[in-house]
Amino acid sequence: MNSMGGLLSTAPVGAVIAAILYIATYLAFLRLLKYPRNWRLPSASTVVTTGALAVATVAFVSVSLEDTDIELMIFLTGFIIVLFGIIASPAIDFQPGNPNPTIGQRIIREPVESSVLFVPGNLRRIEGSFQQLERDRNGGLYLPGRYNARGRYTNWTDVSAP
Repeated sequence: MNSMGGLLSTAPVGAVIAAILYIATYLAFLRLLKYPRNWRLPSASTVVTTGALAVATVAFVSVSLEDTDIELMIFLTGFIIVLFGIIASPAIDFQPGNPNPTIGQRIIREPVESSVLFVPGNLRRIEGSFQQLERDRNGGLYLPGRYNARGRYTNWTDVSAP
């Protein structure tokens, strides 16, 4: 009874380990649920970790050295699936109004020596009193030639992209 298997088979220690596994699985699942709210898919490692914790929880509780309790394994698997379904339903049903949120900005450009246009973020659309725009290899926008007059333009940028 001095072995590790003997220690794990005692009721209080086994109950504590089962409780820790349930809590760890629950917290991993809650971490997994933050992704739909941010319009991102969870990473593969997060999904695998959550699934592995759920499998480890069911296996620890229903498998012993003597035998495997199939009814308990089926019950616990169903219990975890139903519990996760109840917890996850608000996150799964959360449908954002616009998966690519954009913001519009009206810019008044004072006369400067540079012909650069300032556009924060990932540009979706731009409107202004200019005839033509040029883009350099780094993505910067410029008015062709010298443009040192005051100007106005409106740009729409994607705020979900970094």
